[in-house]
Amino acid sequence: MIKRIFGVFTAIILAVIFVIPVYADVVWSNEFLDKNYKKAVSVNETFTVNSPDGFVIPTEEPGGSVKDRRTIENGTIVYIEAVYFHKGAWWGIDQWGSHYSSDYGWFLMDNLLLTYTNEDFEKENKKRFIHRNTNDYDDIFENERLVLWQWPGSDREKTIHNIDIHIEVLKTYRDDDEREWGFIEYPQYITGYYYTAWICLSDPENKTNIPSFNPAPEPWAWTPPNKGSAQTYNNPEGDTADVKNPAVIVGITGGIAAAVAAIAGIALFSGKKRKP
Repeated sequence: MIKRIFGVFTAIILAVIFVIPVYADVVWSNEFLDKNYKKAVSVNETFTVNSPDGFVIPTEEPGGSVKDRRTIENGTIVYIEAVYFHKGAWWGIDQWGSHYSSDYGWFLMDNLLLTYTNEDFEKENKKRFIHRNTNDYDDIFENERLVLWQWPGSDREKTIHNIDIHIEVLKTYRDDDEREWGFIEYPQYITGYYYTAWICLSDPENKTNIPSFNPAPEPWAWTPPNKGSAQTYNNPEGDTADVKNPAVIVGITGGIAAAVAAIAGIALFSGKKRKP
């Protein structure tokens, strides 16, 4: 009896192990984008909400109804992956949500302003980066306090404490005052994602109170793409809820594997012991 119970319990655990990751792969999807991605245009830019009403409410599809009353206040940052032209207006989708929140959905582009980011800084200064720096910076990350900058001299820096992991400097940059900066990635344990930032390697704790010599410009109006010249949006792998989708194939495979595991577990532990 004990073996039978253990067998059923094992089967359940195996089924959960196979099924839960698959569900996580399928759930993040926008049905409208999945069906109309060939008519969408890639953007992949960061925007700031700036509505005359002081807020926006993302929709399930361009010009469509809202699933709930999630109001996104002015000043909120959203990442627009693609845009779609609908009834005389452009709509953009934040498919994943900003800062791992629930701000995902479609936004009227007239209510958004382009926002300066590290990607813009890198485009402007890519010729000044050193990608193969052989210097050892391990001693810098032994400090209990580090100041992280969105880009060298930005006005959006923040302080973190107690760095207890190894961080690699991916590339460096030297500003006009001969300060050396390093670009890093560091993990966010709750979400499992990596954040990117810059550290002033010449003054990692900002003891000299480095000025914001390269502040972000004010957000500016987005220019709609010209039809025929814009880059067509490519349907991302694993997002379309379709039988040909890799996530769904994995889901089917996982379901079959879970069923086999369940049967095997029950068969293995529920059989009666035969007499010799």
